[in-house]
Amino acid sequence: MVSVTYRYVAADLLTDAYITDLPLQDVTFTRRIIEPGTLSASVEIPDAVMADRVAKVIPRHPVDPGEPDGLSTGPGRTVIHVYRNGVIWGTYLIWSASVQQQGRANPKVTIQGSTLESYLGHVIIRQDIPSFAGVDQVEIARQLITHMQSDPQADLGITLQPGMSGAVRDRTYLGTEAASYGQRLTELAQVDDGFEWLIDTSVDAGTGVRSKRWKWGYPTLGSTTGYVFKGDDVLSWQEDIDALRGGTQWQTRGESTNTDVAAGSIPLTSLITPAQDYIDAGWPRLDQTVDYSTVSEQDTLDNYAAFLAANRGGAVRVHRATVRLGPGTSFSPGNLGDYVRIMLVNAWWPVRSGVASFSKSWRVIGIDVRPVSRSDGQEQCTLTFEESVDS
Repeated sequence: MVSVTYRYVAADLLTDAYITDLPLQDVTFTRRIIEPGTLSASVEIPDAVMADRVAKVIPRHPVDPGEPDGLSTGPGRTVIHVYRNGVIWGTYLIWSASVQQQGRANPKVTIQGSTLESYLGHVIIRQDIPSFAGVDQVEIARQLITHMQSDPQADLGITLQPGMSGAVRDRTYLGTEAASYGQRLTELAQVDDGFEWLIDTSVDAGTGVRSKRWKWGYPTLGSTTGYVFKGDDVLSWQEDIDALRGGTQWQTRGESTNTDVAAGSIPLTSLITPAQDYIDAGWPRLDQTVDYSTVSEQDTLDNYAAFLAANRGGAVRVHRATVRLGPGTSFSPGNLGDYVRIMLVNAWWPVRSGVASFSKSWRVIGIDVRPVSRSDGQEQCTLTFEESVDS
């Protein structure tokens, strides 16, 4: 039987220089569209050899000329590349770590990290960027990343997917707003007629050299390639329905329009945008107001409100399914945005007219992976879906 093998490679964030491999345990890693994914893992320290190996990634001392220290490695400057059967499934910047021991047990190091999208949220726009007027939204996004990477200390070597979306925007980004590049990219994408983006890491099959690439999709990432999970390959499923996260009338608030510091602050507000299909169907009024405190453009706030009304009308439904992946599966976190068909037969979804009454094709917007561990001999992959697109 072909097994699944994971490899965890530590490297420097800026140079991608190899540091060491780590035998991580209790691993869980996730990927999302636009939002950062996460990594949590631990490694046991049974002897001095393993201690020295782990100390190359999680240093013992802030400063020590005799061994790797907090100046040369550690959280904030070291990444973990996750490989599954030789294919890279994600890159995670280590943000925090904990070293602990309980009783006579071996010391253990736990680490927490996030995908490279998270780094963009920790670099602030310190200087004004020339204003954009009638510029394609994807080109604005590329210019933001290019501006960030013009600083050698913030240059991750991310290459940028070319092309245009056809949707133009007006945007102004000021250093005095103290917003991060990640915040501005997310705001730019999550408007009516916006786009999706993420940062992928790939490996050249011939040289083994890794490269990082910012990729986008308009209006969404992914394809309609038909992956199907059914029967015993669906380990569990869940549907959450939450009206508190949805609404039938949406408004957004931006920057204060009042220039008189002695008077009260009055924020700029969008038009009130209804989720009209729900209003027409007899839903009650459920108001939602979302703040974008640094936005000073009326059109931008209106676009945010329209996006929310279109995507969070009524009760928000979140669908998840935990599936079994074979060792040679072609499905991976690189398939975020693709469509997957889930087929269920159970007491809630019985067979009707000889076929499964639950056969849904949904777009994958999140992937959570838990490799085989000492406590669980089954690799699990939990898919989070966008709301149903067909029946």
